[in-house]
Amino acid sequence: MFRIISLFLLGFAVLGVLSMSSVRAEGDDAPETYTLTNGDVTLVVPRTYLDPVYSYSTEGVWVYVAYPDFKVLDIERTELEGLMAEGKIIDFSLSKVPAGKEKETAVEKHLKQNKADKKIGDEFGLLHYTQSAENRAHLSDVWVDSAEDASFIVCNEGDKSTCSHYLYVDNFYMIIFYPKTELQHWVTIKEKVSALYSSFKTE
Repeated sequence: MFRIISLFLLGFAVLGVLSMSSVRAEGDDAPETYTLTNGDVTLVVPRTYLDPVYSYSTEGVWVYVAYPDFKVLDIERTELEGLMAEGKIIDFSLSKVPAGKEKETAVEKHLKQNKADKKIGDEFGLLHYTQSAENRAHLSDVWVDSAEDASFIVCNEGDKSTCSHYLYVDNFYMIIFYPKTELQHWVTIKEKVSALYSSFKTE
């Protein structure tokens, strides 16, 4: 339960995805699709990807997919907690990039916030940053993708922790949540989520 509650608190307090104007609807009360527009980019997200929580606002939506096949879920809401604990579900927020939270600014902020000033080197094809001070070792490490469509990942301390994978595309950004044990599969996760994003885009 802590896992689910913490994600929603993160959404409200940090991401801005589930803002004060956010809506939750169940079953037939939820719209068939939800449309997000930012600049000249419009996304149409089918309701099935919001199942079983249906959390959305004027700024973004929260998407749930099965892992590792990334298919839509066909479960009851009561099953969500158990399946997430087993690592069988990946969820991600998809929201508009607000001014001041562009990728470069976000990377800087997370490195500074977590005192991650020591570059360890390459890990899984990512640049791994940690804390040079031992008394800061409890803070999150940061992994930075050097690709042109660069993303970065913040993982809490401990192998059983959750990683927050930040991915910026067009005028939107996604934060993908998965167990740290899946960090080695970050490229596949990034590709699958990017493909989902592309499927939401209108011509």
